[in-house]
Amino acid sequence: YAAARMADLVRAYKECAASASRIVTKDVCRHMSEMPSKRFWVSPIRASVVVSLLLRGNDPLKGMHPLRGEMYRDIYRRVTALRNEHPTAQLRKLCAIVVRQPAPKFYLPPKSINVMMCNYKRSQKEAGWMFL
Repeated sequence: YAAARMADLVRAYKECAASASRIVTKDVCRHMSEMPSKRFWVSPIRASVVVSLLLRGNDPLKGMHPLRGEMYRDIYRRVTALRNEHPTAQLRKLCAIVVRQPAPKFYLPPKSINVMMCNYKRSQKEAGWMFL
């Protein structure tokens, strides 16, 4: 999971770097945070817990980071639409389908992306690999 998410972030970084005349980390991370992602980076189990609470009228999104809440609302909308098509399907199966769908963005703050990319670059350097 972590390796796949990092690979998706590296893909987004390479796309940003290729289209930039000069690389400004702050700007690249901000742009990356808004880029489409290959999937929702949350486990199907966690997504089903949050969606289940939303379906019961509870609000588990209070106190959550706004981007995280936005992601769960998007998952909830997709699950309810899928549930209308397949009313007998189990919620956890619907959530598993939805979280593997392409996401409109990473739902990560630029600062978090910056930290993750710095850690990745450091690990690549320590392993003797070139980052790009």
